[in-house]
Amino acid sequence: MSTYLNLILNKSDSLFSLTFFEIADKLLKVVIGITATFFVAAVLGPETYSSIAVGLAMMSIISMWINSAMRVPFFQNYHLTLFSFILAFFFLAILVATSIIVFRSSNSILIENVLIIFIITSFFKFHNILRLDYEKNLKQKFFIIYENIILLFFLLFKISVAIFFGDVKFIALAYMLESISITAFFLFSIKTKLKLNPQYFIKIISESLEIIKKNSFVIMGSFVAVSYLAIDTIIIESVASSKEVGNWGISKRINQLIITTLTVSSNVFVAAHLKSRNVDFFNTKNIKFMVAIFFLSIVLSIFWILFGRDLVNILLGDSYMDAYGYVKILSIAWPAVALNAFIVQYILVNKLQIIILLVNIFLFFSVYLLTIFSYEYGGMNWISILMSSLMTISPFLLIIFLFISKRVRN
Repeated sequence: MSTYLNLILNKSDSLFSLTFFEIADKLLKVVIGITATFFVAAVLGPETYSSIAVGLAMMSIISMWINSAMRVPFFQNYHLTLFSFILAFFFLAILVATSIIVFRSSNSILIENVLIIFIITSFFKFHNILRLDYEKNLKQKFFIIYENIILLFFLLFKISVAIFFGDVKFIALAYMLESISITAFFLFSIKTKLKLNPQYFIKIISESLEIIKKNSFVIMGSFVAVSYLAIDTIIIESVASSKEVGNWGISKRINQLIITTLTVSSNVFVAAHLKSRNVDFFNTKNIKFMVAIFFLSIVLSIFWILFGRDLVNILLGDSYMDAYGYVKILSIAWPAVALNAFIVQYILVNKLQIIILLVNIFLFFSVYLLTIFSYEYGGMNWISILMSSLMTISPFLLIIFLFISKRVRN
């Protein structure tokens, strides 16, 4: 097996081949996550699974923040990631304290306790920062392969815990053990690169504080931006029933699988563009590729509307039929999501990331301000309509901001 892995690792690390490798990595992670979710949800039932759904939502927010906000300012100096570990620790402490205060008023103490476990689990997503040095040198295939081997092992472990114990806290602890194991693997792999002495520690604090000062808008703004994708699950816990929260959590996981499938295709698109060094980003060949992905998204929407009910019934049981209805509404936005992925990549290639940040901040506050109102007005179906509407208008907001930005520059 080791010989086979070495053959894979020694292949060309060109931008194009590496992009395909990363896409496979992302899709495999989502599939592993979805598989674990389905088994756990089917065993626990929607009422109890709601605790896991809220915990996963919080973990998703923190891990996305680490990936988008923390990685950017510390990308230039690998050794400064040590300080980001300390920063993440204080952030974690604040979240734990806040969750205790907020969820004390909740009717579900179970959710409060499980949420704290997932927040601690999120802390160990720090390994995404530790990967920086290998990403800079296009050597992350090593981590991608072995990380997914660990994830597959813990997929079986979580399924076993769900089947033989059926205790939501044990399942949450299984997620935490998985995250700790991956971080330990990363730390062991880079142990020779870390220098732990007082002089070095003082130096990285000084340099890191300067980086944080220069990138404070990105660090805090990105946290708000990525939160809109999962904050709704946390918000509705305070107003909706446990069964509704459990069904909504499953619907968001299914939606995440489709969105990931559609958006990672844009990575191939950009890699091909950069490899061939096309002057025109939207040349004929690339336009055909975009149209193909757009029509794929339409096919996926129609497939879910026609066959989603049967799939949910087979995989999860009839207690999750509401999840099918939520996804049916969310699926209306999938073609817009496909379009949005290519617009985002065009903006990134042209180094106009501020546009993406502003649009996502707008979407976050829309979710934050309108979720409870939507529920009180018409229930979970209205929340589904709200989220579907925001995903649909997102590409058009990006185009408007892009047009305004170009007009201002001219």
